[in-house]
Amino acid sequence: MILPANLPCSWEPSDLLERPTGSTAKSAESLAPATWIWLYWSIRPPCTCPWPNTPGPQAVPYAIKLGVALQITNILRDVGEDQRNGRIYLPAQELAAYGLSAADLAAGRVDDLWRAFMGFQIRRNHRLYDEAWPGISMLHQDGRLAVAAAATFYRAILDDIEANDYDVFNRRAHLSGRQKLRLIPGLWWRNR
Repeated sequence: MILPANLPCSWEPSDLLERPTGSTAKSAESLAPATWIWLYWSIRPPCTCPWPNTPGPQAVPYAIKLGVALQITNILRDVGEDQRNGRIYLPAQELAAYGLSAADLAAGRVDDLWRAFMGFQIRRNHRLYDEAWPGISMLHQDGRLAVAAAATFYRAILDDIEANDYDVFNRRAHLSGRQKLRLIPGLWWRNR
């Protein structure tokens, strides 16, 4: 996923329409501009408001990437629940590129097309977490562990989706309290 490296704190959604993509052709590696705009507005307040002890504007692209990664994780985890409530947050053009439709979501069908689609979504989201991670070290030490834990726990939800054969229709992916506890010592060590 490509976001401008030097976004100021006051950037606007129209900036996303002008992000460099290297091609005007539709690419499976980039989100549609409308999806970026929706994701931006869904995470904008916590990521772009001034917070005490924050590193300043150089951390904003990392914060936005992490906010988007967390939101995409929510979207992927909640596909079944959202569909049952009449909502689909997955990009229609990406579903179509994998031969899927709203009817497939309604049927809760986990087949090779769905697995390929979800595998792509999860790999792309893992890359976003990787790109966001360096920003955590820019945070004040008092808040670093909490943000690293949120990123790590949410990222592990993607692994749980994969471990359950991408079935997000019949089971909500999650981490148990025990799984979270096992991750905390390593997080603390890396973020002290």
